[in-house]
Amino acid sequence: MKPIKQVLVTGGAGYVGGVSVEAILDAGHQVVVLDDLSTGHAENLPADVDLVVGSVADAECVAGAMDGIEAVFHEGARGSVARSVEDPLTTDTMNTHGTLTVLVHPNTGQELEDHRDRPLWIGKSQTLKPSIFTDPPKE
Repeated sequence: MKPIKQVLVTGGAGYVGGVSVEAILDAGHQVVVLDDLSTGHAENLPADVDLVVGSVADAECVAGAMDGIEAVFHEGARGSVARSVEDPLTTDTMNTHGTLTVLVHPNTGQELEDHRDRPLWIGKSQTLKPSIFTDPPKE
């Protein structure tokens, strides 16, 4: 039996993140969700998921959510084109700065190359294949 991994899913209370959460749990891993609940809903999460309410653009919040995490599925983003036109700076902060905050681990301030042992998947409404949860990432 494979050891259980601690997996962080950003945006895990939303639709795409929620699908990821279910697949990761079904594969036998433990899940932590980081979500600001702006479009996601806490009540959609299974009871055995730890929820951290906060923004992917908040370095301190991301650092806390990543404590003990072995893999990250980054699904947290502002996905509405209409909202991005209405408020492009907030969209940029959430999508661009939020992704960079997840990529650069705030606990150490070190760059991405110092965290190559932590797999990171960034998705955009893609079909998830079960093998990504059970097979080690290819280098």
